[in-house]
Amino acid sequence: TIYRSLLGKIAEKQYDVFSAKVTLSTWEKLRVLGKGFIKRLT
Repeated sequence: TIYRSLLGKIAEKQYDVFSAKVTLSTWEKLRVLGKGFIKRLT
């Protein structure tokens, strides 16, 4: 999920969420969307 991807990025930054905004790129969001769509079909 997008939430899980954001949590992964936060962990990569050593949980420093105050120095910069944590975001997903458009491609990362589309990848999550695609995985969810494929999972929904199967």
